[in-house]
Amino acid sequence: MNRTGYLATKKTRGTVPLVFSFLLCVFFVLGCSLENPAEKSGELSEYEYNYWLLEREYIFDDLPEQSAFSEPQALYDALQDPFTRYIVPQKAEETETSMTTSINNGTPGIELRYYGGEYPLKVYRIFPGSSAERAKVPRYATLLEANGVDLKNDNGTMYNAAIAAVDSVVLKYAYQNDTVTVELKKESLMLPTVFLDTLLTGNPIITLRKFAKPTSNAELGTIGELDSVVRIIKDTKLPVVIDIRNNPGGLISQCLAAADVFLGEGIVMKTKTMGFNQKGEKLESWQKHLASNGGLGEQFDIVLFTNSKSASCAEIFTMALSQSERVHTTGTTTYGKGIGQAPFKTPIGALAYITNAMIYNEKNETYHGKGIKPEYLCETDSWNCLYNTLGALYSKAMAKSADYQFEVFEIVPESESFKMGGAILDF
Repeated sequence: MNRTGYLATKKTRGTVPLVFSFLLCVFFVLGCSLENPAEKSGELSEYEYNYWLLEREYIFDDLPEQSAFSEPQALYDALQDPFTRYIVPQKAEETETSMTTSINNGTPGIELRYYGGEYPLKVYRIFPGSSAERAKVPRYATLLEANGVDLKNDNGTMYNAAIAAVDSVVLKYAYQNDTVTVELKKESLMLPTVFLDTLLTGNPIITLRKFAKPTSNAELGTIGELDSVVRIIKDTKLPVVIDIRNNPGGLISQCLAAADVFLGEGIVMKTKTMGFNQKGEKLESWQKHLASNGGLGEQFDIVLFTNSKSASCAEIFTMALSQSERVHTTGTTTYGKGIGQAPFKTPIGALAYITNAMIYNEKNETYHGKGIKPEYLCETDSWNCLYNTLGALYSKAMAKSADYQFEVFEIVPESESFKMGGAILDF
């Protein structure tokens, strides 16, 4: 079997046959190749085969009687767990790709943010390999029009509507007293998932958007991007901010390896996993997932910035780092998805994502259904929240450092705050 999951795993109870290794490839996951897990399928119908899988893999106890339904979709719809899903063959490949990679199938290659003013949308990032990069669209350019639509007072809604159903985007923007019009082709791109910026206080801030492979780093994915970023700032003496807001998760192999960059030796997480042996017998197993010494970010003081959309694998990353004394957390409480799904390819080529794992920290505590509450809890995940947390933690301790220029921002002006909404990001 082709395993691409995280390998630093120890079993703490019983002996689990090697055939079960792939069960660690859980959905916030999808970390290994998809294989038909049982030769047992034989003459079973698609419904019978899925029921057989659920009996052995599903970690909850609300599975109905087998005779209650006859179609797989109805069976999955009846379960209380919304993350246990059935994907029909026609959508299987597309679903797998979207969940494991950072692909965007139609983007001009820019990310916009709202800065306020008469024309509030500005270009915040240009993605590598994109049409926008080739057209040399500058960062912080102010958008005036998109496909002829005036973007005055737009919060992103008009922009998204103007580019939604077309293959190219004609943008008019203003930059350094010039007005420029360019035509950008919408293309399929593997987008970056890790970004490095500098806060107004001088602190490095690493933004983690998703844990995926491939990304713009085709070979290593998110962990390759993160390694490159950490090498740039490895000698910093300033506290490093890691922004994991709005990160929906991704591949467990990537988020565990990312946590290992910042942690020394110890337990990253524990999992209770349901599965079956080669005879088709149901089996419960426990695993410890370990970090090792030698990560480039182990010396950093870290402030981890979370919100209610930090979910799944992003919460594993948050839980792991928050166990370190060098790491402080701020923002709002995370989503609360402390379970994982294993992917199975069915006989007709459909995909079954079955919740078969529960996630725990080193103290055997789970955050499922309640989220991870940050140490410095704020009412909103605003930049004010982050700056005030940095002030509370470091302004006095770092005052003597010539490298540290800290100001306490009681209010971050709206024009300087990166106000992000669902309609504003386009990538």
